[in-house]
Amino acid sequence: MNAAQLAAGLETPEGFQRLFEVNGLLESIFQKIVSRIMGDKAKLSFDIYSSASTRGVYENHTLHTWQHENHHYAVMAFSSSGPLDAKILAELKSSASSLPLDLVRYESLGYLRLEPWRGGAGSLADKSREITSLGKDYKGVLVFPVATNNVQALDCPLIIYALKDGEHHIYPVPAQKLR
Repeated sequence: MNAAQLAAGLETPEGFQRLFEVNGLLESIFQKIVSRIMGDKAKLSFDIYSSASTRGVYENHTLHTWQHENHHYAVMAFSSSGPLDAKILAELKSSASSLPLDLVRYESLGYLRLEPWRGGAGSLADKSREITSLGKDYKGVLVFPVATNNVQALDCPLIIYALKDGEHHIYPVPAQKLR
């Protein structure tokens, strides 16, 4: 699925529901509980996306990755102004590769739905903006760190973006959800 196809599917709550579906889970009550949680994530994401002043699906780039024990980290970037220029991407990758792992671990978030770009007010990522500021010199470029315990979840070729009430919201879409 490409960016245009994904964006077209996000015009309804069902598009987000399909994005957050979990396949191969246990049956019965556990399945119902998980379905409810995923439905809530889908509804919250759709509500933000559908009422955003600016929204879209963009190409996402991994700038650098790290591993610490059983956790995986990455710094990623995308441009809401169109394709990310190759020169800018190379500069961002160079800057990201010199970041210390401790800083990346401190600022990283796990995006489970369409959520505030820096985690919202009070989050560690919002208090310390060293990583997110890497994109400040480039119009429309947003840089962000992510954390996961599943290395496959770091493969996020697309990102859902919404600007609502002056706040950036993002959801890096794992490649496995695009099949």
